[in-house]
Amino acid sequence: MKLLKILLFLIPIGLSAQDSTNTKFKHWAVGYSVSPDYCFRILTSDGSASSKSIISLRNEHEVHQYGITSGFNVCYFFKKHFSIETGINYSNRGYRTKDFSDFTTNDPNDPLIPTKIKYIYNYNFIDIPLKANFILGKKKLRFIASAGINTNFLLFRTEITTAEYFDGSVVTNNYKSESGFHFVDFTALLSAGTDINLTKKFNLRLEPTYRYSLAPMRTSSIKEHLWSVGLNFGLYYKL
Repeated sequence: MKLLKILLFLIPIGLSAQDSTNTKFKHWAVGYSVSPDYCFRILTSDGSASSKSIISLRNEHEVHQYGITSGFNVCYFFKKHFSIETGINYSNRGYRTKDFSDFTTNDPNDPLIPTKIKYIYNYNFIDIPLKANFILGKKKLRFIASAGINTNFLLFRTEITTAEYFDGSVVTNNYKSESGFHFVDFTALLSAGTDINLTKKFNLRLEPTYRYSLAPMRTSSIKEHLWSVGLNFGLYYKL
């Protein structure tokens, strides 16, 4: 009988302690992230000799371009080591050409013929990410790995042409395609890095991130898939 009284006394204390532990666990976190990106594209052909020749020529003259991905994110933690994350981001990706300087002309000093010219191709998106986060470790410095997919809404595409002339003048033309969500892309997303507990409320994430466009930006005989590699910095606040 005495043992029963002790158990009845301890049960409410145990439940109270369990509730206290549960209340300390934060299910929600909001954050802001920014990622400087190294961007380029992969070209695939329809198998024809002409498209393969064009791809070879483009691969010789086109190089990477720097871009950026940034925005606000929301995480829901099912457990301390697993969460689902979404949000709304802006991203800029693309590539550029090397400087072209070999122009066939009878007069190399012709003021109408540029001595050097290059092209920059930029794609601007609104991204809706959906990814799963896996966190390992219990100390302040932990390992985090993420996998998911971005839904990319193309805002607009720009082509920037910069031409230099014999007299030293530089002329830049900026062509902007029609604005609006007229193209939807899906981008595979993989990352791995560190999650740092700064305080009880704030976490800092440093994640090398790879993104690859699943849908081609151009659907002619040559398909163009954008990709990027970046270092994602994220600051999160636990609600």
